[in-house]
Amino acid sequence: MVKTLQDTRAYIDSLGLCTYMRSPLGFKGDNPDMLILELVTGLRFEDTLMEIGERIYNLERLILNREGVGRREDDLPSRIKSEAVVVDETGKPRFLNEGDFQRMLDEYYKERGWNPNGQPTMEKLRSLKIP
Repeated sequence: MVKTLQDTRAYIDSLGLCTYMRSPLGFKGDNPDMLILELVTGLRFEDTLMEIGERIYNLERLILNREGVGRREDDLPSRIKSEAVVVDETGKPRFLNEGDFQRMLDEYYKERGWNPNGQPTMEKLRSLKIP
């Protein structure tokens, strides 16, 4: 879900459209954003908007990696891990522990096609046609 939201926001931002005037997870059925893109540019696109969004997000990540951003910077503030984040059905507070967070980050990186340091793999870049 996080990846979908990030990729959707990436292509919407690239079109200069308001992200608050649409569902954060896109449209059901025909997507008017593709029509807008094709009408404005006069071009036909073979890639879907989600593929375009994924390419944008990975390019942004490459720039951040170049500037030294990686796994350490993807960490959450310590407060998030030391205070209750939710109350479960029994009324007890639940905490996000470090191990759970690191496992979630590993899963996210795997879903993105990134290495354990948060860098897109060469395989991912090739699949996105990023030289």
